[in-house]
Amino acid sequence: MRYNVYNLNFLKGIVKVVLAFYIFVFIISLFSCGEGADQKILIDKQEFSSGYKIVVLGNSKEEIFAGKELSKYIKSLTKEDVQILTHLDKDILEGKYIIVGLAQNSYIREVLGINAKFTKDQSFMIKTFDDDIIITADSPIGIVYGAYHFLENYLGFRFLSKDFTYIPTGKIISIPSNLEDLQSPRFFYREIFINESEDPDFALRLKLNGRLGHRNHKPLRFGNVFVKLNSIFDLVPKKYAKKHPEYFCGGQLDFTNPAVKEIALKNARKILKNYKNIDGKFYFVISNADTGFYCANKSSIKRIKEGKAPSTPYLDFIVYLATRLKKEYPNAIFTASAYLWSRKPPKVYDRLPDNTAVFFCDIEADFSKPIYEKENKKIYKDLKNWTKISDHIVIWHYITNFNNYFQPYPNIYSVSENIKTYAKLKQIKGVFLQGSYGTPYGDMSDLKLYLFARLLWNPNLDSELIIDDFLKKFYGKSYQYIKEYIQLLYQSSKENPYPLRTKLIQKTPYLNAEFFVKAENIFNKALSSVDEDSIFYKNIKKLKFGVDLMLLLNLPYLQKTAEEKGLDWFSPVYLKTLKRELKAFIKQNNIRVYSEGGRIKDLLTLIDIDRSTVTYPKEAQGYTLDKDWFDYQEYLLQICCGARFERDPLASDKVAVSMPGHSTAWGIQLNLSFLPKGKWKLYFSIRVEPTATYSKNSPAFRYGVYRKIKRKEKKLAEFLDGKYHTIYVGTVKNTDGKLWIAPAGNKSVKKIYIDRVFIIKAN
Repeated sequence: MRYNVYNLNFLKGIVKVVLAFYIFVFIISLFSCGEGADQKILIDKQEFSSGYKIVVLGNSKEEIFAGKELSKYIKSLTKEDVQILTHLDKDILEGKYIIVGLAQNSYIREVLGINAKFTKDQSFMIKTFDDDIIITADSPIGIVYGAYHFLENYLGFRFLSKDFTYIPTGKIISIPSNLEDLQSPRFFYREIFINESEDPDFALRLKLNGRLGHRNHKPLRFGNVFVKLNSIFDLVPKKYAKKHPEYFCGGQLDFTNPAVKEIALKNARKILKNYKNIDGKFYFVISNADTGFYCANKSSIKRIKEGKAPSTPYLDFIVYLATRLKKEYPNAIFTASAYLWSRKPPKVYDRLPDNTAVFFCDIEADFSKPIYEKENKKIYKDLKNWTKISDHIVIWHYITNFNNYFQPYPNIYSVSENIKTYAKLKQIKGVFLQGSYGTPYGDMSDLKLYLFARLLWNPNLDSELIIDDFLKKFYGKSYQYIKEYIQLLYQSSKENPYPLRTKLIQKTPYLNAEFFVKAENIFNKALSSVDEDSIFYKNIKKLKFGVDLMLLLNLPYLQKTAEEKGLDWFSPVYLKTLKRELKAFIKQNNIRVYSEGGRIKDLLTLIDIDRSTVTYPKEAQGYTLDKDWFDYQEYLLQICCGARFERDPLASDKVAVSMPGHSTAWGIQLNLSFLPKGKWKLYFSIRVEPTATYSKNSPAFRYGVYRKIKRKEKKLAEFLDGKYHTIYVGTVKNTDGKLWIAPAGNKSVKKIYIDRVFIIKAN
């Protein structure tokens, strides 16, 4: 490049000469069959560092950081340092440059004549000018995104995982000579709650910008969209309940009570004082209580009828706060949760103020299907109805099984399709994907994080091409085998359809004996195709871990069906080796949890127990297993709140779920939506261990079916023999909700043990 940046007249002359030259070239190109359109800037990789310099025009932290990142990655490509200039020389410059600077910079605007129309403050442009490459943006964060986009899309880097960046191997770098790439993210807010993106620098490389919840303590270097989560009880604490029980109603607040609104306003103001210095818009989320109930007193019912939805009084409450705090906190976006009972929007309601938003949560969905398909049509209808009253909607979408983060969860294509669907609704400004945040190595976590991040930036990208590119670079020579495994998983889920819920049981039809035989064979081929000390081998082992875990958890059932179907099953020696390798992987990678609240060591208890011989309940005699009756052993139950898997020689499979008797929280649940269609008699098997001094007439435990069968209670006197007792709950269908069992908070009870839940077909 040859410019004297201090002599504009001289520059104008140069520009005229150059312009005349390019007009001549253009005329010639008309007679050259359009060959000029395909011209490239070809850069020899080995000469890149010596041939190019990086020029940082501004002094913002973002511009300086972008220059350093470009230099760092180019050095990893060429093994040579790249010089960074902080200004352009007074003399006519010789050489080639990567120029980084804001669009407002006089050099970008006047000398280079770049007047890009940036539509969003995260937008950027990458443009070639002779042999030079310009990365410019309207805002500093756009410069950072532009640098990473250039590295990935033009130099060939891939930020595949937090500990693996693919470095291109080709000798020649080819960049279009007439490049003008203007990029804008479709969504203002983009966050993926997968553990691997806890690293703020890796999240930034993926152009993710949200730090919700505990991530507030690990903010991004730049571009952080702040999300402050608040419960309604943060604004109106439960301490008021003694003097003013009328403030609370249906497990929520009485949102129609003027005193409640005034207290909430006062406390919201106190909380917001801590966030006055936040740059840009931020979400101030006010979540309702996480229950399926809402206030149904006289004044609330009146508003519900007027708005024609239970969410009406709650929305009034959010609008009240947003209206009164707008002038004091113009950057705050007051955000309501459209969740469970509040998911349905009011039919009769004024358009929401511009400083409000709605966090739309689709927790009830079948995540094996896109949101617009018939299984999810009610949810999709609610979402579209929100667009009638709100111009600012953020999606809270679920992308994992919270009962077991490692369980293969075939949702790649449905989530990809959902992101594209959200992009078509202009009112949707952000997407939050809640995945395996509690632990690394969740099912396909690296691939899902990479793919979904790219789609959140540009939903028009081809998912299949992204997946293919990722697999080739992340798994090396084993790429075809890993692709074969993914095809196997999705084919099995297609042939054995099963609703993907947020809490899935650990025995699903698509994870059957045939699947594991084929999957293990594929993975063993993949491992044999790469060196043991390579990153590719490590990446394969990460993916295989979840498959091996599910095989060992379901081993007795799988082995039985394999024998019935005459499959070539795994030898005892192979399974023993598999168990040893799985334990070593857990220890080596310091894996501590497998679910929300579930300790990995409890899961290992299940794997270590020989559960091949299971005694069946007398109530099921004469019925055919998995046809007329179904057995839900302890490992298929959702456990929580102090419940633990424990060896128990009295249990049917030598393992039970134990719960401390002093607790009152439910220890296990079974989502009845996983039951087959029809009517079923519902039972569970339980024993109770009393303390040394006990009151036999005190309660031992409680149980019920949420929304179907009201809470029931059993006295300790019935369970003093130390044996398991079968409890009949009632007749249920798969639409009736959730079975729950909880201790009674009784000091006379040391522990209660749940052996199994089972169902028998009702006549």
